[in-house]
Amino acid sequence: GSFIKVLNKILLIQKTLPLPIGGMYSIDLTFNTLKKNLIRLGLSKSQFQYVSDQVISISLSRNDMFELKYQHGDFVPRNIISNRNGELSIIDNSDDVGVGFFLTDISTLILSILAGEPNKSNPDKIAGMLYSNQFLKMKNQVKSLLILSEEELITGLMIGLVERLRVCEIEARQDVTNYWM
Repeated sequence: GSFIKVLNKILLIQKTLPLPIGGMYSIDLTFNTLKKNLIRLGLSKSQFQYVSDQVISISLSRNDMFELKYQHGDFVPRNIISNRNGELSIIDNSDDVGVGFFLTDISTLILSILAGEPNKSNPDKIAGMLYSNQFLKMKNQVKSLLILSEEELITGLMIGLVERLRVCEIEARQDVTNYWM
């Protein structure tokens, strides 16, 4: 389906773009953003500690997950265009980011669709996508392509969402409040 095509496109871009050798995503960015937004996110201190423990555990066991990768910065449906041949183009990337955590764009895409983005799209079309198990297929595709366990994927998607929140704060974007809070 179309989600799989989009997923494959972003993963292909991440594999082919030259990035700083040895650059690593800092989990401190995740911790600082979480701490700053505990109340907004509705997290208790014990939930924050649990998330922190998960992030630390995965960063120790899967260091490769934290290598810097291409990050679009605003990977939402309205920025994905399909031409007549079915080829995808991705437009309107963020000027303030270029590299970051590898699941940020995938997390952003999933959450933006669940939140009704683009808000001007046909709600029946979105509902059809949700009911057709595309998200389960997408999750399984990410797990398969990146060889991630369920726990690694869920924690990675959470880190990606926190990174998206951080990027929105850097850019002073309003969509983080309008769509996600």
